[in-house]
Amino acid sequence: MSVLIPPPKPQTLTIDGVKFFKKHLDKIVKYDLELSYNPITTSEISLFMILHLYTDEMGQLRSLTKDPAVSERKQLCISNISTEHELTYETVKKAFDKLLERNYIAEVHTEQDMHYEIVDYGKYNNLITSYSEEKSSYFHIPMALFQEKIFGQLIKQRYQRGPILLLKLCEYIQRQIGTNRRTVEDVELVKGDRTMSYLKKTLNTTSKKLLIYH
Repeated sequence: MSVLIPPPKPQTLTIDGVKFFKKHLDKIVKYDLELSYNPITTSEISLFMILHLYTDEMGQLRSLTKDPAVSERKQLCISNISTEHELTYETVKKAFDKLLERNYIAEVHTEQDMHYEIVDYGKYNNLITSYSEEKSSYFHIPMALFQEKIFGQLIKQRYQRGPILLLKLCEYIQRQIGTNRRTVEDVELVKGDRTMSYLKKTLNTTSKKLLIYH
């Protein structure tokens, strides 16, 4: 007597997260991480990731908090980020100023108000559906990473390759699911092996330090 097992139904997979553009990741890796005299820091990369939590589709940052109790006058205060993500104000302020200096974010003044923008976010977003020869792609940073408040620990280690690896893993998972393919046969197939040798090479460190970071 045989037992018939029905084939698994395809599962719909979506990532609950915030959009991050591949071109921004490339800029971090190619232009800033490789600058030996003034490399981008862990706190700057971490803050840049956090800022994506507050942006609109055009890359505009009109509030740095998700707390509805914060008054409109204080919504752009940097202290909001330090409070919501359990970071020190000094760390956030220094990283914010450096992101402005490096042109990752910009201060925008209009006749009505002042706000910040993630540089080129709106441009890359428009390129997704445009007919231009220049294309852009994106992946999602899972909301769980923000909810777990992992960035304080990343910054504490002062190891900029850590958040970069995190971004690359987010990108990898996005590719596995597929930007246009919303179903897979088995969610367990959406995974990738990350061996100790891979991590040592990618992070340019030793096994001992990897255990400390873990």
